Amino acid sequence: MTLISVVMPVLNAAAFLDEAIESILGQTHRELELIVVDDGSGDESRDIAARAAAADGRVLTLFLERLEGSTSSARAANAGIAIARGRYIARMDADDIALPHRLERELALLKAEDLDACGGQAQAFGSDERLYWYPATPAGVERELLFRVGILHPTLLARAELMRAHLYLPSASHEDYEWQVRVAAAGARLGNVREVVLHHRTHAGQANVRHAGLFARDLRQYRFRHLMRLFPETRPADYQLFAALAEKQTIADRGELARAAVWLARLAAVPDDAIPGAMVYRWEQLCKRAGLAPDDPLRGGYAEALEAMGEGEADPLSRLRA
Repeated sequence: MTLISVVMPVLNAAAFLDEAIESILGQTHRELELIVVDDGSGDESRDIAARAAAADGRVLTLFLERLEGSTSSARAANAGIAIARGRYIARMDADDIALPHRLERELALLKAEDLDACGGQAQAFGSDERLYWYPATPAGVERELLFRVGILHPTLLARAELMRAHLYLPSASHEDYEWQVRVAAAGARLGNVREVVLHHRTHAGQANVRHAGLFARDLRQYRFRHLMRLFPETRPADYQLFAALAEKQTIADRGELARAAVWLARLAAVPDDAIPGAMVYRWEQLCKRAGLAPDDPLRGGYAEALEAMGEGEADPLSRLRA
């Protein structure tokens, strides 16, 4: 069986840490090591990690001094990666619960589809109880990265050589998004298991809540790089429109709504059966924010743009009734 190294950064997660550790040690894929990296916690997290290591030889611990001003787990994750011995490296958050089959299913997909990294779907619990959906194919992940992460990072499983060649960027608060954009640009094939592999805890202490402004900053910065790599001909005005769409802003101008429909139709044209539905949903939400009446002719703009794309029209906007 293949050794998988699971890297779990920890910062003041005593309330959840035991459950997170147990969920990894209870995996159906038994050949693993769990590297718990405490990033200078001020609670009982270090004691919990030490007890786990004493009870199970598969648990390794690293205890770091807290770096003032740090807004991500990048440094702790990199420290864990540096000592990982596995052929594959997985990420895990200290407040989540991995389902028993998580690693087994992800490893099977990664090998079957010749992926470099993959994740899976997640069921949220706590302050949010939605199903967190992510696209299955590399093409779908590339498109979804224009809006958000393409893999929920506590479900990540990657080839060790990829993780070592592309360490996390400590200056990025949203380090998982920056990492995914960067490895995609380097040619990595990313995908997701189609089933739920994680129960994702949502609460006010999460990094994306505590550092929401910094996360939004990073999304804008790295989204721009990703979009310009995929669509290098994009003009500044077109990018500004897409950024408004991606950030769920209200677009009231009917001409800009028509152009947004073309963007979404263009993004839907990839070999991933779930991506068109995701773009339809984004179009419907955009129309609602704009206050379009149910019978407004412009609501059909996305479908018309998609049809025009399929027929090879040079100017899909010509079909839209703005």
